[in-house]
Amino acid sequence: GRLWLKGAGARVGELPAPLSTALAPLDRSASPSLRSLAAALRGGEPLADLVIPLADSRRVRITGVSVAHGSLKLECSTILRER
Repeated sequence: GRLWLKGAGARVGELPAPLSTALAPLDRSASPSLRSLAAALRGGEPLADLVIPLADSRRVRITGVSVAHGSLKLECSTILRER
């Protein structure tokens, strides 16, 4: 399936940050997957690919989604880089 969402805010660690600031590095990424993730978090397109590449060649798979107390919680597992 596809997950549609629209982020209202973000945190960088414990520090609250505007969504636009938190997503700016994704917008500038050379990775189409990361740019697509930024668009999905803005509500512009569905989050269809549940595997997100990281800068160090690892990947993160979203394994669960839940909503509690007005927050979206994503459960993820790291896929180690191939040797």
